[in-house]
Amino acid sequence: MEYKYENIENVEVKQDFEVYKHDEDGELIDTLVIPKGAIGVIESMGCSSTDGFRNHYDFLFTFDGQKVEVGLYEDKIEGFLVLI
Repeated sequence: MEYKYENIENVEVKQDFEVYKHDEDGELIDTLVIPKGAIGVIESMGCSSTDGFRNHYDFLFTFDGQKVEVGLYEDKIEGFLVLI
C-alpha cells in the first residue's frame, strides 16, 4: 500500500472544520471545531477492509491548550489542510 503523504510530518488547517466524537456504540457524543491555523502532525497511517481499503491518516492537532486526535481519509486531506 502506498501513501501519498507518507513523507509529510506537519500540516496546518486551511479553514475551520468540525469533527465528531462517537462512543463505543457509534453514538455521537460531541462535536468539536478544529480552527483555521491549528498545527497538526501525522501520527499514523493505515487502511481497513471495513472502509474499502481507503488510506487514512491520524493527526494530532494542538490549539487553545488542547490536543485533539483526528482521522482523515487521504482524498480529503488537501481540502482541509496545508502541507508544511
